[in-house]
Amino acid sequence: MINNAPKRQVSVSVLIPISEARHDDLTRVFNSHKDILEDLDLSYEFIFVFDGHYPEEMQSLAALAEKCPETLKIIKFNKYYGEAKALNTAFLASEGELILTLPAYFQVKPQEIKKLFAEFSDEVDVIVGQRYPRRDNLLNRIQSKLFHWLINSFSGESFHDISCGVRLMRRKVLERINLYGDMHRFIPLLAINKGFRAIEIPLRQAQEDIHLRIYGIGIYLRRLLDILTLFFLIKFTQKPLRFFGLLGFGLFFIGLLISLLTVFQRIFGDQGLSERPLFLVGILFLLVGLQTFFIGLVAEIIIFMHMPSEPDYNIEEIVE
Repeated sequence: MINNAPKRQVSVSVLIPISEARHDDLTRVFNSHKDILEDLDLSYEFIFVFDGHYPEEMQSLAALAEKCPETLKIIKFNKYYGEAKALNTAFLASEGELILTLPAYFQVKPQEIKKLFAEFSDEVDVIVGQRYPRRDNLLNRIQSKLFHWLINSFSGESFHDISCGVRLMRRKVLERINLYGDMHRFIPLLAINKGFRAIEIPLRQAQEDIHLRIYGIGIYLRRLLDILTLFFLIKFTQKPLRFFGLLGFGLFFIGLLISLLTVFQRIFGDQGLSERPLFLVGILFLLVGLQTFFIGLVAEIIIFMHMPSEPDYNIEEIVE
């Protein structure tokens, strides 16, 4: 870490991960958003995390850090660990009671950041930006709509741009949620699952963010798996038996029907069981169903035996 300056009172910590995604001129990113925070008369700090090797960007930002030792920190990983790990590391090094996360490129116009602070109140814990109106390529908008349709179907929420990297939240939010893998995309939903209040507000999209984005098939499969992981974390983390038990019961019931059908045909028909592969399929479903059910039961026992000491709820108010 660069900068050993003495600590000072900080209102807002700005976390900016430089990961495998693209990045703009980091000096310009810093100066543009620094000016906004100064206009709002807020004390601030910027924490850049280099997730991997970016020698040119590191050199230019290090030179800037020498000029602004009290407001700019730099953390450099020795290899790529992922954006979620970078955000979590930046948070641990931060001091502000408010956390502002920004991508390393311009997703929204810098002036729009003021809207986040204007909308922030005691009734809100997380605000995520929605790039609106979206001026991306039609393919990008179709991808986004499908992605959010799946997320909202699983979660019951109504976000339109949940993966936008522009977010303002209270410090206690990141203290309570666990970021790993690609779960940083779902910070608002993870916060809601912990009892926090999250909203989305429209912010004007930056011109630099308007371009065609086409990913490899592996990226789309990862996104789908991330959504399924999120669904399980939100719905069944504390009650795995409900998920595995329901799935196991369904498989067992299918296997039972198949097995009874083949046995019925054996008793009242002329078809032998040894000549019926369907009978073996039924037995397989029975066994897999039982195994799935017992996996859920074992998971339930493990959770009961190792319940975290930290509560999974938030108390808003106590009236005496």
